[in-house]
Amino acid sequence: MDNPLTLNRYTYTHNNPLRFIDPSGNHSVEHYGGGGGGGNVRFPSITNPKRVEVEYKPRTVKLSTSEVDTLRYKAMQKYYERQQVNTRGMEKPASVINNGRATIEAAKANPNEFNGKSVDEVAKMLKAQGYDIKIEASTKSRSGAMIIKISNTGGERNITQVQVSPGGGRHGESPYIKISTSDQGTIKIVNGRLENYKSQGPEKNTTIIFSER
Repeated sequence: MDNPLTLNRYTYTHNNPLRFIDPSGNHSVEHYGGGGGGGNVRFPSITNPKRVEVEYKPRTVKLSTSEVDTLRYKAMQKYYERQQVNTRGMEKPASVINNGRATIEAAKANPNEFNGKSVDEVAKMLKAQGYDIKIEASTKSRSGAMIIKISNTGGERNITQVQVSPGGGRHGESPYIKISTSDQGTIKIVNGRLENYKSQGPEKNTTIIFSER
């Protein structure tokens, strides 16, 4: 017996899976080369107890620009689908903002609530929920977005800021409203479809909801 670890059948590859693999399920063998399909695997041959070397190489696939765009779109679609909440069987919230609170579930149940509303109309909705607000022009937006700043977040009121964008900026032509909260992250409701939304990559701590599917 040259290795006590072989007595334990539950020990995988001598507790060293970075160096060894177990392709047959009967014994571990050394793995040479990096991950991703490159390199060589050395293992005992049935007819020859000496180690033999088997080479294998990763497959390279060339894609056209349209194929890359299609794959990127499908990846985005999966990303946004994972954020969706199944609301069947649940009582539909009356509004995105209920008793001063905005939630992801309520926004998904009412994705068209802000369609066509101006910043003044959104501000009026917030005032009705007990918020003290101040409207300012966004200094970062290229599309003329407006910011509704809130000074009395707390208690049941979880909204910290609201951005109303008319569209036409870096995310495409679709208007959207972005609600920042203290406990739900950022809720962005886009008045349009996913395929018309220009993603700049995953938006940190943001749930994006589209009014059309």
